[in-house]
Amino acid sequence: MKLSVILSALSLAVGSSSTYAATSIDGEYTGDTWGYMTVKKNGDGTYAISLAIGAGSCSGLSLAKGDFKIRSDGSFTVPNNKKKNCQIKIAFDNKQGANITDSCGPDTSGSSCAFQGAYTKR
Repeated sequence: MKLSVILSALSLAVGSSSTYAATSIDGEYTGDTWGYMTVKKNGDGTYAISLAIGAGSCSGLSLAKGDFKIRSDGSFTVPNNKKKNCQIKIAFDNKQGANITDSCGPDTSGSSCAFQGAYTKR
């Protein structure tokens, strides 16, 4: 009886993110623009995320780096290291990809510092 209560509680705690647990988001991602992202799940349930510019004149620019908790909708909201008042949203889908947007608005069209858009898992 106690085991069933524990299992029920565990099911409720994990249930909201079960869609995203089925597909591992760990890995390396490349963007449609110049962005490059790595994601690795930590032992405590957080994710180590690094988002940077991989090419062009802004190559090596770190936009986000740290350990973050996944939201109930399977996304992350992380601070933008480049724009202190902005938040970067990383939304994963079940097709081994992600979409990245910034709360301060879209990238400048054609900029070599662009990072927003669709990312594909390598």
